[in-house]
Amino acid sequence: MSIKPLYFRVMFNKPNKTQIKRIKTSSNAYLVQNNDHLFMIDSGDGDIAEIEKACRELDQKISDLELIIITHAHWDHVANVKKIKALTGAIIIAHQKAEPQLLKGSTSFPDGTSIFSNLLTFFIKLFSTNDGSFSPVKPDILIKDVFNLQNLGINGRLHSIPGHTLDSIAVIIDRKHCFVGDTMFNLFPGTVYPLFANNEHQLKQSWKNLTNYPDILTIYPGHGKPFSWNKFNKSYKKI
Repeated sequence: MSIKPLYFRVMFNKPNKTQIKRIKTSSNAYLVQNNDHLFMIDSGDGDIAEIEKACRELDQKISDLELIIITHAHWDHVANVKKIKALTGAIIIAHQKAEPQLLKGSTSFPDGTSIFSNLLTFFIKLFSTNDGSFSPVKPDILIKDVFNLQNLGINGRLHSIPGHTLDSIAVIIDRKHCFVGDTMFNLFPGTVYPLFANNEHQLKQSWKNLTNYPDILTIYPGHGKPFSWNKFNKSYKKI
């Protein structure tokens, strides 16, 4: 693995406008172009052809992908990571607590945050044929608390935001685009509180920590459409 090409490319190219493509599968994956670097946030579990299509819409090829940033190691977010790695050689970045699950190729379903979602969890575990397994993959870079993507030529940072899972991370690009995985769901009017979380105390603390970044304009969740900072702030005040 080498990150030199990423570093030196930014030295000789002017920054360009950040472009973002949402790829809808069982969960959202996002294709991002920033400072002439092409990377993904999560991989989804859908057809690779959809990722190739999103790349073409940015006048790129899937082979141009340089990074895959994993917001957390649940199967619907990482099912395609190994395939994409094989196609592109992209560097995989994840939280250090995600490594055991990624190497094992399996994660358990999280707890619900309401009576409804606890019942949903129960029935999913009881009847679903999906056991949360995926093709094992080895991450290249592991983060703990904060990681500066400027080291790779990208205008952004990674932040640990435990709660939904211990390995959850947020990706903040250009200080205004925030990708949060399943730390927020945008499925219901009036709230973006997630249906599932293994530790709600940690989750609420992570939400509080995100309020320290008031320049954020848009939040990109793992489920549902992107939404405004204002919607998040209203949900935060409710909890």
